[in-house]
Amino acid sequence: MNLIFETERLLIRKLTPKDFDNFQNLFTDKQVIEYISTTIFAKNEIINDFQEILKKGSLRNGKIQIAAIELKKQQQFIGACYIFKKKKKKIQIGYAIFPNYWNHGYGTEYLEGKVLFLKKHHFKNIIAKIDSKNIASIRMVEKLNFTLVASILNELDNFLEIEYQLLI
Repeated sequence: MNLIFETERLLIRKLTPKDFDNFQNLFTDKQVIEYISTTIFAKNEIINDFQEILKKGSLRNGKIQIAAIELKKQQQFIGACYIFKKKKKKIQIGYAIFPNYWNHGYGTEYLEGKVLFLKKHHFKNIIAKIDSKNIASIRMVEKLNFTLVASILNELDNFLEIEYQLLI
């Protein structure tokens, strides 16, 4: 299964070929994309990225690692998460979950598990960049003691991005 880490209800694992349809559906879902980008990802971009992840285990020369978020009991793919390595002990994290799984605590559970996982691997600085309209994610990182660092205009996608960090 290529488990990365687990929480009480979730498995965070490497993507497999059987995840493609769910992966594609996730990154073309209008509600999900609303908080990630202003445009729907092109099908060929998703195919190419997915193939690169399967082949190399990451994107952009190893800088971005993407994994599946799965419900343990149901063995159901509910989303994807990523880490973007910035410096040796600094990392940016993020996730996307299908809307029908929103408001069930899965985002918070994932983030708590990810922080513990990164702490065990000696990361010192975790960054989360969030669309300013994504109030649920903002509340979640604040609840987990992330500190507001900056508000930045994302010129590529034309939205205000709020940057938080957690020093561990």
